[in-house]
Amino acid sequence: MQTLKTLRWVAFISLWFAMSGTTWAEEFVAGKDYVVLPKEVPTSDPSKIEVVEIFWYGCPHCYDFNPLVKSWVESLPEDVDFSYLPSTGGAVSKVHARAFYTARALGKLDDLHQVLFDTLIKERKTLNNEDEVVGLFVTRGLEESLVRKTYNSPGVGAKVEAAYQRAIGYQSAYVPALVVNGKYRIGASEAGSFTRMLQVADYLIGLERH
Repeated sequence: MQTLKTLRWVAFISLWFAMSGTTWAEEFVAGKDYVVLPKEVPTSDPSKIEVVEIFWYGCPHCYDFNPLVKSWVESLPEDVDFSYLPSTGGAVSKVHARAFYTARALGKLDDLHQVLFDTLIKERKTLNNEDEVVGLFVTRGLEESLVRKTYNSPGVGAKVEAAYQRAIGYQSAYVPALVVNGKYRIGASEAGSFTRMLQVADYLIGLERH
């Protein structure tokens, strides 16, 4: 027989899903709709629920997912901390990861994030090396010497290496993917669609909160 506490929990979670517009929880099954990581990855801020998007600027699927994620992030509550994690699985993706962390170090990520996507996917240009990245940043009004110095800085190099190590912990072989609180990984292959990925993320955030 269910306890009073269990019944209250069922009532609460039912109300939460109804109010949030998210699909009922029983649709989301570990091993089917999302993956439980075999080993928890430490989060950046234990006081918040962390959501990380693993992406690659050269990935058309990440390009399509980006506007959905951007809109979703804008509605996240204050106890959720969202961040991007660029893929570092190959030589070119590491160049793109350096571009990401260079833009962030220069305080220009908000301006350049979509520009980097558009350059590779929409305009079908290449960003295969330092010169091509620097050239793009210069066209956006940044000083070449500053961009080069930042691109090659120990700080940016350390961020790329940290991203590589974190991705190992996430065990993600594809992008885009979402990782919730270092415990759960969600991809379109599990969730079924980009929209459902975000619904599963909402569900897992709710589990972590309660």
